[in-house]
Amino acid sequence: MRIAPSPWEGMTLLQRALLKALVTAPEAGAPPLAGSRILAVQIAGMGDFTLAVPAIRALRRAIPSGTLDLLTSEKAKGAALGCPHIDAIETLDARHIPVAGVHPSAGMGEVISLIRKIRRRRYGLAVNLMGLYSPRGAVRMGWLLRSPGIPRLAGRNTLGTGAFYHYSIDEDLAAPLNERDAHLALVRRLGADGGGGDSLETWPSEEEERFAESIARKMPGQGPLIAVNPGTDRPEKDWPEERFLEVMRALRERRSARFLLTRRTRRSGPRRTPRGGTGASCPRYRRKDRLPRHGLPDAAVRSGPDHRHRRAPSRLGGGRPRGRSVQKGKPGPLPPRHR
Repeated sequence: MRIAPSPWEGMTLLQRALLKALVTAPEAGAPPLAGSRILAVQIAGMGDFTLAVPAIRALRRAIPSGTLDLLTSEKAKGAALGCPHIDAIETLDARHIPVAGVHPSAGMGEVISLIRKIRRRRYGLAVNLMGLYSPRGAVRMGWLLRSPGIPRLAGRNTLGTGAFYHYSIDEDLAAPLNERDAHLALVRRLGADGGGGDSLETWPSEEEERFAESIARKMPGQGPLIAVNPGTDRPEKDWPEERFLEVMRALRERRSARFLLTRRTRRSGPRRTPRGGTGASCPRYRRKDRLPRHGLPDAAVRSGPDHRHRRAPSRLGGGRPRGRSVQKGKPGPLPPRHR
């Protein structure tokens, strides 16, 4: 089952020319990692960062005396704070990345400043922990990674759009790996297979833990409380409501689970509603927090607060970050990008 359209579909002649200009010769074997300065790139959401943690942990085990920094989004920075595997965090709004300077954005100054900072740090390797699922995304990521002059680049070569990487794994959208396993396959290609395992970790602050406990106390029942993020309109993340319900019913039956349906912040622009309509006031991300509860009691499902109500303040309140492993189970099939 293909999880997304081919990034080559709809690619303009200009985008094809820019990608061709970025092509580099692939290198055999693995790069020297001992004592390296590595920049991990994961400019996406909090959940995407969490799925990248096992790969980041493997990189850290491979360079215990080296430097491992992270370039991520402002949203994901909250999840990365407290991560013991990372030395420093930089943020960037992906919308500010121009397409090779052809379409400069209002945030061009921020991008240029960041590129200069990255160049001064003299990283030996940049590892992109994201797929290339759109023509613009492929060109922007190639331009961003090549601009600071980092001598070696690594990433997932999605149907040939990652030809600017020196080290890569091929990504076939017709037979996709889940995000965590794709990241781990990439770092193993780089020689980072230190036995760190594939378990997920989070580092909530004390304030965040109190917040979660207050929600759990308000919900009836004693089973585990599971937050459900129903995904987005992006094809590689858009999972049918029926599949969510299938997994939720299985968790309810096997573990008496309770569910907190999380929301996304609203963004402007017409988007389709959960029923397929459009409207200027629709959220950019589909609101599935009103999933039909076939077979699920009302008391077992609650809608959670919007992410924007608990962003930076919880991380800046002085709470001590603590490691927390995410327990894994196999209640049913998970979507390809989030298994």
